[in-house]
Amino acid sequence: MYGHNEYRILLANAKVPVIVSNDTGRDGCPYEDFLSKGRVFSQERGWAGLDLEPDEDASAALCYTSGTTGRPKGVLTTLRGSYLAAIANAYETEMRADSVYLWILPMFHACGWTYPWAITASFATQITLRTVDPAQIWYHLLRSGVTHYCAAPTVQISLLNAKEAQPVPRKVTTIIAGSAPTAQLIGDLETKGILPVHVYGLTEVCEPDLNTGKFKLTCYTRKTYGPFTKAYVQPSWDTLSLEDRARKLARQGFGFLTSDPVRVVYQPKEGEEDLDTELVDVPKDGKTIGEIVTRGNITMKEYFQDPEATKKAFHGGYFHSGDLAVVHPDGYVAVQDRSKDIIISGGENASSLAIEQELATHPDILEVSVIARPHLKWGERAMAFVILRNQATARWAGRHNNFEVELKTHAKSRLPGFACPEWVQVVDELPKTSTGKIQKVALRKLVAKL
Repeated sequence: MYGHNEYRILLANAKVPVIVSNDTGRDGCPYEDFLSKGRVFSQERGWAGLDLEPDEDASAALCYTSGTTGRPKGVLTTLRGSYLAAIANAYETEMRADSVYLWILPMFHACGWTYPWAITASFATQITLRTVDPAQIWYHLLRSGVTHYCAAPTVQISLLNAKEAQPVPRKVTTIIAGSAPTAQLIGDLETKGILPVHVYGLTEVCEPDLNTGKFKLTCYTRKTYGPFTKAYVQPSWDTLSLEDRARKLARQGFGFLTSDPVRVVYQPKEGEEDLDTELVDVPKDGKTIGEIVTRGNITMKEYFQDPEATKKAFHGGYFHSGDLAVVHPDGYVAVQDRSKDIIISGGENASSLAIEQELATHPDILEVSVIARPHLKWGERAMAFVILRNQATARWAGRHNNFEVELKTHAKSRLPGFACPEWVQVVDELPKTSTGKIQKVALRKLVAKL
């Protein structure tokens, strides 16, 4: 939960009723009472009992950032944006009236990426879960006719390694966001009959409590309405090897049907920031790094009661994501890293995401996360935190130093020297948000103590 100071900031100007609740789904729970009052207010007539808002640009939802890098900021989205994002999600995932969506992505996360409305607009069926339980998920995948679900790569990995995992009886489309899927993950999903669709939005955050090792639950939000790009599959990819196809699928691709085209622009040099400077696109060479910027239908309206922060976020007329990317000659955008996650080693920029992609090709690795660690000679070098596959855990027990040597050798065959990990640590688990994304801020704090 937020701390007392953060709650004070949230409540100071909101002027809306607030409910803080752990919903049980039972009568008497504050949230259930809130819903009941809504039903009474509409005179049990549902949408027909409510007044229609004539302004499509009216504010629809107010979600708050976590405040881990400053005071929490309220992100306002509109009715028009919510509608268009929902229509795009339904279209891009081919959701229809006979579809069955399984809720793994939390609905509190940026209004569930507008999927509550996308599913409803498609006349599809929804199945809800109270917790991310692989056994329950596989029960529904195998017996409830599920056709769609959203999950981060780390959640996908936990599903594939559950004892209940087996090929599904029908095609299932899984929407992957949070980080790029590896070739191994894509291949494992396909062997189970699950079709991965890689989409991209903006990064969610969660604040770790290093005293307890647990995460404080916050109201995660995105500055868009959820995903707004997709790695559209080309017919020519069918003849590629799994690894080559996965590399292409791991890119962020192009903007959704209802979004403006995504741009990657040069970043201003430190000290030369000018809010009125014209944005310039990087060349489509797959090498020049810039920042992803976006605008249009499915970008947030503004920061709530914070015009200065809004002006800064939208300088040049585009929302600045903070994600660094390149544009390939075929026009596909590929995220290299968050600006804070780039590893600067000996004057060279190394992408932690690119390093993770290559390390993940080692057959004994289940999950891997890479961060920068200070280095006396090179400034920074990569440090890899690795979870081993179940069958590899016993083989490397008591010999993690030997595994480190083997992984470094593997890395040298696939990465330039400045990008190879200097340190490798085998761990039992990685810190993650409630949406399943690896939380690198917690790893950085651990490294700072080494």
